[in-house]
Amino acid sequence: IPLVLQPGYGSGSGVGLSNVNLRCQNLYGQNYGLQIFSEPAGETTILLRIPLSQQPVTVYNEVPLKELLVNEA
Repeated sequence: IPLVLQPGYGSGSGVGLSNVNLRCQNLYGQNYGLQIFSEPAGETTILLRIPLSQQPVTVYNEVPLKELLVNEA
């Protein structure tokens, strides 16, 4: 399973998961990114680790993300 994070692995172009993993590691460091856990003939879990930001995050025309999520709940 760890091979799916390598560029070129699999039947597709092989850049999807490896691209996300490398971008996270480039932005936040080697302790962050994707981890994949899989059981034979069972379930697969993908964990995305990114750091918690104490700064407000804005999206959608400068609306704070916290406010956006509260209003959608």
